[in-house]
Amino acid sequence: MKPIFIDILNELEQKMEKLDTISLESTVVVGIYLASILIAVEEGPSQAEFLQKWIVYSSVRGLPAKIFSMPFKWLATHRPEVLSFFWQHLREFCASSCENASGAGIRAHIAALLTDMVNVADVTEECMERQLLPALIALLYDDDICVREAALSSWGSMTRCCVVRGLACGAHCWPPMEQWLGGRTLSHREAARLAESLALLVLPTVDDRAVSEQAVSLLCALCHHPTLSAEWVSSLTPGLQLAVHHCRQHPAILPALRKLEESVQTGAMSQYKSSIEALLNAAGSDVSVSPRDLPRPTTNLQAAQEVGRRVTQIFHQSKTNINLQNIFKKKT
Repeated sequence: MKPIFIDILNELEQKMEKLDTISLESTVVVGIYLASILIAVEEGPSQAEFLQKWIVYSSVRGLPAKIFSMPFKWLATHRPEVLSFFWQHLREFCASSCENASGAGIRAHIAALLTDMVNVADVTEECMERQLLPALIALLYDDDICVREAALSSWGSMTRCCVVRGLACGAHCWPPMEQWLGGRTLSHREAARLAESLALLVLPTVDDRAVSEQAVSLLCALCHHPTLSAEWVSSLTPGLQLAVHHCRQHPAILPALRKLEESVQTGAMSQYKSSIEALLNAAGSDVSVSPRDLPRPTTNLQAAQEVGRRVTQIFHQSKTNINLQNIFKKKT
């Protein structure tokens, strides 16, 4: 069988090098050969060389990650030690690709492969902890923004996988992201990608596991970021809607929404004003208590804080026409 596959692969490789048009179906042979014949007849170095070569071809031609994620799914079930070896090599390849002009594309493709694989395969906890998590952390700190964006999606998928499967290594996914978020200025694209990943983590799992409070905390932390913009608010809103619906008692939700409420009063972010106010009303209400029965502030300090919040809101709405009497009418 090997000579037949080699002939097909050589022909496909020639088309790749000549930049000829190729069909996606013709690339299936790469994964079949990788997960069957190659690991049976070749030693580790030859296996790694084959994987590296076709990862490069795939990244250059923009081929989908499922070319490798599907054979990796089979390896995760039947040959987990081989999958672990492949990912060890991919980690090393990521590090060495930093010296290559096309290295960023390769690393972004590997991040996409990681995302696709953990979404379809039951990777062993040992492989996730020893290979995938270190690879992911390195990609999060990459110098190229496209690689970091892809890594943020990978982090969301991997963390969600750990939560759904109840893996102990899931606890190791949070500290790197908390450190990463706390020590850098995010671009709009990075913030959007992170918000999408956190929204996925806010969703309860099918077997009714509790909502991840760590995901809600990170989502709320994004609301306080100094570089908040209209693009950020657009990306944060879906996750905040889920957080308010599933975990409204989380202590960080109301402060985060009030911060957004202040930010959306003017400028480009004002288009999200009604959405944020609706979320704030939902987060501040209790479905088991009627609005007339909601408790009033019990101390002078709480009352003053509430009035101060309303004053700030109205000042943002109209800095030139302020009626103090109307301010306190809103309170009563």
